[in-house]
Amino acid sequence: MEEIVTTEPLEKEILSDARKKAERILKDSGAEAESARRSGQERTQKALEALASDYGSKAKRYRDESLARLPLEKARIKAAHVDALLERAMGAYLASIGGAERDKLLLDLLSRGASLVGASPVSVRYCGLGRAEAEALVSRAFPKSHIASISEDASLGSAGLVAATEDGSLCARATLDLIGERLLDEDRGELAKTLCGEALAL
Repeated sequence: MEEIVTTEPLEKEILSDARKKAERILKDSGAEAESARRSGQERTQKALEALASDYGSKAKRYRDESLARLPLEKARIKAAHVDALLERAMGAYLASIGGAERDKLLLDLLSRGASLVGASPVSVRYCGLGRAEAEALVSRAFPKSHIASISEDASLGSAGLVAATEDGSLCARATLDLIGERLLDEDRGELAKTLCGEALAL
């Protein structure tokens, strides 16, 4: 019985030490957990700040690029609008002319090949003209040449004619659509100012 009495204080001391160690371990674990939680929060906050900064930079860059493109886009839209107006106006003009005015334009274009045709005979295809008109235009454009053959050809798609030398070395085309293209190429600026002044001022 005496042995039991003598070991009791020792057991109490051991239990007290174990309790203190357990409290220290719990306290240290709590401190580590709090430190890990704070560290995790800090990392999360920094990651969120970096994402917000990156998003802000990208948004600013996209906004700046969009604003920089606006004048170019406006100019492109205006140019397309003016071109469409010119095409319509030219189409209406060409559809409205006939007779002597039309023949003068066709003759002027056809005559540009006179020096190359020389005395070579030509084969002629015409569209939107009478046969006599086509023959007269070719005779006036190529005074040294003569017509070897002549036929109507609706596939030309526009009023006018095509004269080709018999050997195929030269083909001169004079049609209203080609005249329209040349007028637009050579005088686009002047035509745009005259026909589309309001559109250019936009």
